[in-house]
Amino acid sequence: MVTGNIFHYFSDCLNFRYISTKNNITFAISFLDQEIYPHGQISKTISSGINAMKKIKDFTNSDTLKSVYYGLVQPHFDYCCEVWNSINRGQSERLQKLHNRCARIIMNFKDEPGQSQLALDQLGWISLEERRKHIMARLMFKVVNNLAPSRFSSMFQNSNHIHSYNLRGSNSSLFLPRPNTEYGRKCFRYSGVKIWNSIPEQVRNSESLNSFNRNISSVSLTN
Repeated sequence: MVTGNIFHYFSDCLNFRYISTKNNITFAISFLDQEIYPHGQISKTISSGINAMKKIKDFTNSDTLKSVYYGLVQPHFDYCCEVWNSINRGQSERLQKLHNRCARIIMNFKDEPGQSQLALDQLGWISLEERRKHIMARLMFKVVNNLAPSRFSSMFQNSNHIHSYNLRGSNSSLFLPRPNTEYGRKCFRYSGVKIWNSIPEQVRNSESLNSFNRNISSVSLTN
């Protein structure tokens, strides 16, 4: 567990989820190691949930299968994805294949060309990459509107006030840093701003988090 002064180092370089307490912020650090994610325990856990869906699919309906998916599988796709959204293309595709498999099981479709996308479309599911960006966008809305710990806000600058570290509402885009390395482009400080600035201004200016969640759902954040 990490607290206090080394917040900026870890928030830039590592995968984290924060827990707010009354007097301080505690950060649970989860290292982004290629050998751990997605090849290791997390993908095994997801596969276990998928196997549970397969075992009951002939004895239940699609609504029950969706409930199993939302309870046993989706949380592992989403966990801490605000930061590890910058995984490489190969890792992203492997996760998407697991997601596609879930969709086919729920819709009782065969593993044939075109069937995965058809299942996703009928379920109204977006790709995991798009979902991760939507989750990141919600976090950025919280940061800009002072709904997250103040330490987050100090990481970003309003593009109209480059020399100020105080975010002044969500009416304009944020200043996008120019990292010199691929590693820098994977940091939350860069990827979060890139996603935020890609959102239409009228959506960024939503009056509440609930309103933002409704508005962002119809916005495509795919590059």
